[in-house]
Amino acid sequence: MDYESSRSVYAQNGSANRRSSQETQPSQTEVPTWEEKPRSLKDLVIRGKYPCIVKVNSSVVKKYMGHTTGGDGTHGVAEEVLHVIELRRHKMVVGTKLHWERMTSDYTRTDKHFQINVAQKGWFEVLPENGQPVEYFDTIHAIVGLRCKQFLVRTSLVGYQLSSENGVSSWVPLEIRPGEILTTGIIHMDQKKTKKKTLFRRLFSWSNNSDKKEKELKYLQCFDSEHREIMVPLIMTGVFSPVGEPTSTNYDAVYSLHDLISAFNLPLKVQLIHTDAHSAGAIPSGVVLLERLQDNDSVLVSTHPYDENVTPTFEIPLNDDIQVFKEKIKKSKTQSIVSNSNVALIENGDDVVDNIQINLPIRIQRA
Repeated sequence: MDYESSRSVYAQNGSANRRSSQETQPSQTEVPTWEEKPRSLKDLVIRGKYPCIVKVNSSVVKKYMGHTTGGDGTHGVAEEVLHVIELRRHKMVVGTKLHWERMTSDYTRTDKHFQINVAQKGWFEVLPENGQPVEYFDTIHAIVGLRCKQFLVRTSLVGYQLSSENGVSSWVPLEIRPGEILTTGIIHMDQKKTKKKTLFRRLFSWSNNSDKKEKELKYLQCFDSEHREIMVPLIMTGVFSPVGEPTSTNYDAVYSLHDLISAFNLPLKVQLIHTDAHSAGAIPSGVVLLERLQDNDSVLVSTHPYDENVTPTFEIPLNDDIQVFKEKIKKSKTQSIVSNSNVALIENGDDVVDNIQINLPIRIQRA
């Protein structure tokens, strides 16, 4: 089952209720007028009355403005006027922090609970319920034997990248940092002679009568996240883990959180192996218990006036009690179309023929 980390949720017949951004944004010289009675932001969004312009207390903006997605977030007094963009739904994993108890030699629950978005970046490994230790792989040759599509580099690794300078191409060393995901390719071979060394000369076929002093070295073709080709010797040592597939359970592999909940059934004991600097505070360290999935709805808003991809946006939880004043919509006068019920159904009366005679078939009399 595939879980969407974040998607826009629209009410029924939302396309008929939603107005264009030009209609929701008054001109720079026009001063918006507001409804007299406040209403709940949740009620406004659930009814599909967005995008729209609302006025809120400045304290609401200051409370949620810290989670902006762009811009500098400084608009002065205009922060009290918000542009309601859309309703978003996030798939969250609810979990509990675990503590190792020496007396029982087992993990116990703590009072530290958390929620993680399934789109959160990071790599996890699953702890088997039977206590069996997770296997690590210490050579590239062992990774090749697994025939995995990708693997996680858990310790620093040295590979070789093709570089061109002054029209001359050569293979230069390249450090691969921990946390890098490498996509595997094919095996290449290079011949190193005792007198003259030729690094990374690719030989797809060779003669059985070659010099005995020649030694064949094998390299694994890899590609990093930037699609750069990197050659890694099979004899290179370190700590590596294959990346698990969302359709199969492998306790010796690492998974992203999205693929983890697709491959395994919750509840599940896991521990974080690696994450980037931006996600370090969102995911707890150590062993945790992932218990269940939960949908969290939020309202995506921005300061006014709103310019897509320019104005900073932030989210307000839908269940928070936020009172807003909605902008009054000016209704234009339109002429109603009156239907004439006296219109004749037959325009040309001459086409009507009275007293039509229909000749029925004659019954045959049997002798």
